[in-house]
Amino acid sequence: MLKDLPCGLILLYHRLGRPAQDPWNLFVEADLFAGQMETISRFWPVVSVSEGLRRLDQRESGHWVAVTFDDAYREVSELAVPRLQEQQQLTVFACTHEPEREFWWDRLADPALQPALRRSPNPQVAGPNTGSSPRMSPAELAVLARGHEVGNHTHRHLSLRALPEEQQREEIRTARALLEEWTGRPVSGLAYPFGDLACESALDGCSWACTVSPGLVWRGTPRFRLPRYWAPALQGEEFLQWLRAQGLS
Repeated sequence: MLKDLPCGLILLYHRLGRPAQDPWNLFVEADLFAGQMETISRFWPVVSVSEGLRRLDQRESGHWVAVTFDDAYREVSELAVPRLQEQQQLTVFACTHEPEREFWWDRLADPALQPALRRSPNPQVAGPNTGSSPRMSPAELAVLARGHEVGNHTHRHLSLRALPEEQQREEIRTARALLEEWTGRPVSGLAYPFGDLACESALDGCSWACTVSPGLVWRGTPRFRLPRYWAPALQGEEFLQWLRAQGLS
């Protein structure tokens, strides 16, 4: 039966915490995240995306879950890693342009602003930068990479689909080179900013890439269109039933 075939499910998170405002719906409460990791640990391993794909390629039996964080916010190391169960591993996608500065959508004060503004290539659209960044530094990413997977989220977090092919290639290539320099480890995976796909010819050096479209990952899933589920705000038995409803067994 299909449900018995090896497959994986990739979860997408951005930030942990409970801020006064969350206009982009990026936050999950840290204790809820911890409970979700405990629930998963009872039934499935939490592995890096690369490890999950390796298991599929080697035709290893069983299902797995990969937990990914986009944008490499500092909560990953401060809140997520300490709440993992034993042997659970994250995949964290980082941008490399001015990591000491906040993302400009984090500076948007008005939650009513149109989400389309986040796609703008103009970094001044949100006003002046305060100089206070919630993003992980190169040194923090290097520490994280000792036990977890660091992936490419491009250099400047632009919509790749809106760029000419050569600029797409440069965004990916620049970020990969910097991340490998910072962490001392190869970076083979990519998460498309905003889920906007790039031309496959611009993905030189990438082995796989994550989208934001839902679905399970099978051995035959195209490696540059790996589906991911936004992690739901569910706990305990409800979360378990949600995972099973997606096809895990």
